[in-house]
Amino acid sequence: MKKNLIITNKSDIFYLTGFYSNSNDAILYLTPKVKYFITDGRFINQFKEQVKGYKLIVSKKDKYKTLNSLLKEESYVSYDQISYKDYKKLNVNLKDSKNYILKKRAVKNKKEIEYIKKACDISQKSLLNTFKKIKSGITEIELKNILEEEMNKLGSEYPAFETIVASGPTNGASPHAIPTQRKIKEGEFITIDFGATYNNYCSDITRTIAFKSINKKQKDIYNTVLKAKRLCEKSLQPGIKFKVLNNIAKKVINKSNNPFLHSIGHGIGIDIHEKPTINQKLRNGNIHTIEPGIYIPKFGGVRIEDDYLINKNGYINLTNKITDELIIL
Repeated sequence: MKKNLIITNKSDIFYLTGFYSNSNDAILYLTPKVKYFITDGRFINQFKEQVKGYKLIVSKKDKYKTLNSLLKEESYVSYDQISYKDYKKLNVNLKDSKNYILKKRAVKNKKEIEYIKKACDISQKSLLNTFKKIKSGITEIELKNILEEEMNKLGSEYPAFETIVASGPTNGASPHAIPTQRKIKEGEFITIDFGATYNNYCSDITRTIAFKSINKKQKDIYNTVLKAKRLCEKSLQPGIKFKVLNNIAKKVINKSNNPFLHSIGHGIGIDIHEKPTINQKLRNGNIHTIEPGIYIPKFGGVRIEDDYLINKNGYINLTNKITDELIIL
């Protein structure tokens, strides 16, 4: 670990200490002799319950000014995790730690893997329960609320991100659509992109289903996306660059005369988007998504997404309890 490391990111702080907050309510300063935990008086009890091995420093005003009083020599901080205003409060030479902890988080330990598996199980059971409640006249927002209620019942702490329910020719064609009061109609695709959390670790699943019926064009588009996903899975193993998977999916989708609008996937963990990223090689212990999609304006779209644990034998699909074949409800 780097000497004199300043940690400001809430997810990095949770990873190192077990202290969880919805905002950046603490700073860590890790020196060779002492590990400091800086926060304000609101979090003293939480610190005592959750954190071991750190010296508590209670800041009465500005945490960065409190941090500055501890700094004696050159230190490291991730430049992209500190504002310029706060950076200027620190009166020692600062070097970029280049997301040192975030890189460590990319390889999950046994406990982290179990937490993500649990989040995946909650998500899958919730979606299967939700399928039973989809009926004529239901709106995108109603469907979103039902799914999130199911996740809550099964032990999710909060949605891993804003749940997407997208249907029809307009919302369905937007990769990051916002659910509306639009009623879902027969013969339409419904794309549902969502995730549960367990002990603050995320899952991320997408299924596109058909409501009541489907036409040939819809079926062809779905099968193209499924083909892209399956070909990526065949190449999935430690050592492969994420970019190679991206190019495999892009080739399949472009061959169908459709644009490739987003990357093939991302790492997941405490955050819904974390390393490995597109230019990195996959390593044993990475957990990431594969999520090819096609989006056609005035027609609709399809995305299929699963979560994968990379291991020495290749991979384990953590979200395969819901088929990736087309479901018609």
